Amino acid sequence: MPRYFFDVIDPDMPTLDEEGLVLTDIEAAKRQACRALGDIARDCLRSEKIPQTMSINVRTEDGSVICTVSLTYSSANC
Repeated sequence: MPRYFFDVIDPDMPTLDEEGLVLTDIEAAKRQACRALGDIARDCLRSEKIPQTMSINVRTEDGSVICTVSLTYSSANC
């Protein structure tokens, strides 16, 4: 099974995943990225630090980025 890496793209503190996770396929990696981004968003709400955007790049062992999962926060419509 392939290993996927989940790099958190944060302008203040980008974090490269050096360990990764072994998952069955690309779809499982996409689901994992969505769950991880949701967890990060919840943590931001608890700490009252809400960035405008958050993203996770999912990459393969060879370094190819296969997808980016993003969340954008806007208070303009609230």
